[in-house]
Amino acid sequence: MVSYVYIQQVKIAMETPGNTSAALAASNLARLVSRALAARMLPHGVLPAALPVLSRLWEKNGLTQNELCGLVGVEQPTMAKTLGRMVRDGLVCREPDPTDRRRANILPTDRAEALKPVLRRAEDEVNEIICKGMTHFERELFVRFLLQACEGLQKDLSEPFLLLVEVLEDGGRGGDRK
Repeated sequence: MVSYVYIQQVKIAMETPGNTSAALAASNLARLVSRALAARMLPHGVLPAALPVLSRLWEKNGLTQNELCGLVGVEQPTMAKTLGRMVRDGLVCREPDPTDRRRANILPTDRAEALKPVLRRAEDEVNEIICKGMTHFERELFVRFLLQACEGLQKDLSEPFLLLVEVLEDGGRGGDRK
């Protein structure tokens, strides 16, 4: 069964020209990209979260859930829910691994294969919109910067202890108390 989600046309407020926060700009870009992909993919019964999974499966068929987590960059619970929806929507199926009965290989269905050109076109259209007005060199540089940012965040998140400490000007005494 395929479920459809309707996108409400909502204008996302752009940051003021003086704002140079990479985190806010990237967050805004991610939201807009997801909505642009959804507008093109939902009429075909495919959610945007399925695109990275299908792209990896089209590159290498028969990956496990764990392998997909690493390649797509999401946690196990997120991947489990995504794959559950994709199975429900007829995009992937699970087959037992012939060498290890505890594992299952994820395979794209005939439906997913038939949708491949449509979904690739949706991705290409969104890429064109994102890079409109950029030269070939600027596009390459833009993608390189995005990948560099992802790499830095992945490294930061892989640190064993992420601790944020607030340093108080009063040395932690709690205001004017003595």
